[in-house]
Amino acid sequence: MTPDLPTLSGPIPVLPTMFGDDKLALREQARLCERIVSAGLTTLVTGGLEGEGATLTQDELIAATTIAAEAGARVGASVCLPGTEAACEAARTVASAGASFLVVSPPPYNRPTLEGVYAHLARIGEAARRPIVLRDDPARTRVLLSDEFVARLCRSGVVSAIVLPPGDMRASRRIDVLSHGDVQSVAGSDFDAILQQLSLIHISQ
Repeated sequence: MTPDLPTLSGPIPVLPTMFGDDKLALREQARLCERIVSAGLTTLVTGGLEGEGATLTQDELIAATTIAAEAGARVGASVCLPGTEAACEAARTVASAGASFLVVSPPPYNRPTLEGVYAHLARIGEAARRPIVLRDDPARTRVLLSDEFVARLCRSGVVSAIVLPPGDMRASRRIDVLSHGDVQSVAGSDFDAILQQLSLIHISQ
């Protein structure tokens, strides 16, 4: 059974993956995580949001996630890959390394149907047994997600939260659409508008 997504609030830094001499700089990565957590930011995202995760090896992804978790952070790991099987494998990997939730976009570049997006997300969640935060990124994925489709994802339990790009003018409209019916909403600032069953998070990298 997939655990519920804890309440997310405040700034959520997306960590860079630090390298030196062509390998992951473990000490510097740990120092960065510890410094951010000591400043009071206890939720971090590893693996980047702009395709970085696809360039990391499995060992590098495990190390980056493990370091963040060992620093005392609640870790969300980015899993934004074009292939469902590869994404499932990456999701299982980061879950075993300490990720408590996953940040997942529709498969980039493939332009799947909405049913394809639904199946992609559902399989990743089942594979990792972790809640999914959906990153709506139409500029990169070339997939436009309707408000009705996002509501379906959330109400079926496939997705627990959604990330919209900062300044996206659809944000207030989408909150309004999803606040009707069974989904209760509590809107916060530009950086966090948390819904009881659907959390809308603005993450800037």
